[in-house]
Amino acid sequence: MHQYAGLQSYITASNGFPIYNSPTGAIVNAGVPYYIYGENPALWDDRRLMQGLELKSDTRGLFDYDLVVSHLLYLSVINQQSSNYGIDTSGQNWDQSGSGWVTADARGVWRPEQEFLGKHEVSFGGHFDQYALRQYFTYGPDWAAFAGNIPYGESRGITQTDALYVQDEWSFLPNWKLIAGGREEFWSTFDGAGLNYVPFPTAAPFPYGFASAWQTVSQGNNYYQSRSVTAFSPKASLSYQATDDLTLRGSFGNAKRFPTVSELYQLQAFTYGTVVNNPRLLPEQVDSYDLTAEYRFGKNLARLSYFHEDRWDEIVSQTFQTVGAPVTGYQNVPKTHFNGVEGAVQLKDVATPGLDVNASVTYVAATVLSDPHYSDPNFAALPWLNYPALNPAGKNYPLIPRWRAKWVVTYHPTEQWSVSGAMRYASNPYALLDNVDYNHATYGAMSGYLVFDARATYKFDKYWTFAAGINNIGNYHQYDYHPFEQRTFFAEIKFDFK
Repeated sequence: MHQYAGLQSYITASNGFPIYNSPTGAIVNAGVPYYIYGENPALWDDRRLMQGLELKSDTRGLFDYDLVVSHLLYLSVINQQSSNYGIDTSGQNWDQSGSGWVTADARGVWRPEQEFLGKHEVSFGGHFDQYALRQYFTYGPDWAAFAGNIPYGESRGITQTDALYVQDEWSFLPNWKLIAGGREEFWSTFDGAGLNYVPFPTAAPFPYGFASAWQTVSQGNNYYQSRSVTAFSPKASLSYQATDDLTLRGSFGNAKRFPTVSELYQLQAFTYGTVVNNPRLLPEQVDSYDLTAEYRFGKNLARLSYFHEDRWDEIVSQTFQTVGAPVTGYQNVPKTHFNGVEGAVQLKDVATPGLDVNASVTYVAATVLSDPHYSDPNFAALPWLNYPALNPAGKNYPLIPRWRAKWVVTYHPTEQWSVSGAMRYASNPYALLDNVDYNHATYGAMSGYLVFDARATYKFDKYWTFAAGINNIGNYHQYDYHPFEQRTFFAEIKFDFK
């Protein structure tokens, strides 16, 4: 794939020419400087090789198996990026060729005919994955040229996970079922490095903004120590069929999530933003508890769930707006917990045949309990980042709205026609751990939403379907860093080969 990313500036100078960048990093209007981080075009060359193989049996008999292998290799993934468009032709090349991953999973299911204190269905298997990062940065006087550029930085590293698991689904009494299992994981990371090929420090500003930012962030050459972790994750779920209509279920699970190769090693420095890697990240773990009651009445279903989670060392990315481009970094949050309740209903033929309603309401209280690492050295080491290190203990956990609700009403007047309306609501979440981003309705922030949608579908026959509708009827202005789509009209026609 070859792609060109152009741009259009809405800022013009007094002579009428568009402004894309500034030699000083700011635009002065009436004596007041307005800092910008510029807009620059880019060229992409993206060629990847991907293959996968799956061998599976699904007899539902004594034994079934599932074998899956996948592989992805970046043959040539190169971004040629201008750094000072409208002022000069300088730029950088970002080459990720050689990165990729390989995964393999083997799963078996055994359904013994002989019962031992009840009926059993045993699942077991193994897993392997390896992710490799290879990233090179070069700079030169001509951003559109690749040959002859000067290398100035490299990020590399590998993560690998080997795992074994077993699970038993045990129906030990007529109305009772227990699902219990465990997963043993062996995770390691090695060959990690962040290399700086340009002299550091420099007495004078570097001639190209990319390399200057790379130097500031990388602080020279770093060869990271190899690490390995062994982790066991148990889980259990006990369900009771109290009556023909009522099911009660309680569940517990412990899970680990290991840092990705990008979080550990991928340092990125661009004119539009910098992402700082953190090679010291710890694996995160979570204890999850769930109590659920499901009640069926006729063709209808009602569900009520209470859930609680305790999380340790959760890996969180935080983006800070500096003078110029934003900076994103990763850190572990030592302790958080989540408490929530969710109610949902699925109703058929409400008031009249063909009228269906699906609705749900969720409340989540997500709180940061402790975070003594908020002044992370990865941020404190950046001399050009001046962000107040406020303690987020007791604050709302980022990205989690306290309230969410959804309902969908669908009417089927005939077998061919269906008309539906939907409502989606979420309260304002925070993006930062210390909750100082109180202005939600702006670029760079996260906001809640109240959105109404409508859709009509007509099925001509078993192959052809036509649909049309409106998304976000009320034209609600929603932000998730950037603005979301506003009122949108759509029409589609689909042919199904099945």
